[in-house]
Amino acid sequence: MLFARYNTLLLSLFVIAAAVSSCGGSGVQNQPSIVAPADPIASTFSKLDTQVYFTGLWVNETYISNVKRSKSPKASQKVEEKSGINIPGKTLVPTNFIFGFHDGGENLVVVKNGSKYQLWDEKSPNPTIDIEVLAPDRLKIGNEFFVKIPQGVNPTQDLSILSTVLFRGNYTTSNGTTVEFKETGEVKGLDGYTSYSPILDYNDVALDVDQLIMEGPGKPAEHFGFKFVNDALLIYQLKCISKDSTSNQCSKVDFGETKYILKRK
Repeated sequence: MLFARYNTLLLSLFVIAAAVSSCGGSGVQNQPSIVAPADPIASTFSKLDTQVYFTGLWVNETYISNVKRSKSPKASQKVEEKSGINIPGKTLVPTNFIFGFHDGGENLVVVKNGSKYQLWDEKSPNPTIDIEVLAPDRLKIGNEFFVKIPQGVNPTQDLSILSTVLFRGNYTTSNGTTVEFKETGEVKGLDGYTSYSPILDYNDVALDVDQLIMEGPGKPAEHFGFKFVNDALLIYQLKCISKDSTSNQCSKVDFGETKYILKRK
C-alpha cells in the first residue's frame, strides 16, 4: 500500500515532467486533458503562446541546501514550503507548485508579459508571481530561489532530485566491490539490485527514518533505511516497532540490521 501510494505520487509528478520535455516537440504527451487557459489570460496574451527557454524541473534551493547539509531528506522536508515546480516548454501550459513533495497547488501558467516572465493563476487576470532567471540553473520565483535538477527517466523514482544531490557516485563494499548509484535511478554492482528510489515524501505511516526502495530481476521492490555517515552510505533492513491495531499493518519503523556499508570513492 505504501509503495503503491509513493509510486502514484511520483508518477503524477513524472507525468508533468514528461509534458515539460515534450513541449515544443511533438506536443504534450502523457498528460490528461490539458484545459485551455481562462479567457482573461487567453485574450490578453493569445499571441504570446511562445517557447520558454528555462524549461525543466526546478527545486527549492533551501531544500537542496538542507539535504546537502543534513544528508536527510526526512529532516529537510517541510510541507508548507514550495518544494518544486516543472516549468513547461511553452507559455500558457498548466503547471503547479508541489508543496513538501506531498501536495500540488493550484494550476498556474507561465506568461510572457513584455520582457518579463510571470506565473499566473490559470483563472485570474492578474499575475501571481514574477520569475527572474539568475543563471541557467538558478531562478528566483517571488521571494524564493530554485535550482535546476536534471530529470530522471524512470517514472517510479525520485525525478533525480535525491539521486543527484545525495546518492550519485561510486562506492566500495567491505569486500572491495565497486557499486555505482546513478542519477537516473540505476544502481550497479549491488547484489543484483538494478534500480533505487530515494523517498521524498515522509508524510505517511512507517516512514520514521530516511528510506529508499530498491529492486531488481527476481528482487521485488523493498524499503530499506539509509544513513550517510561521513564518507559512508549505510543501508539498513527496516524493523517494525508498532502495528496498527485494526489493519495489523506496520505503522512505525526503525533501523534494523545493517545490510550494506558503502564507502564513497
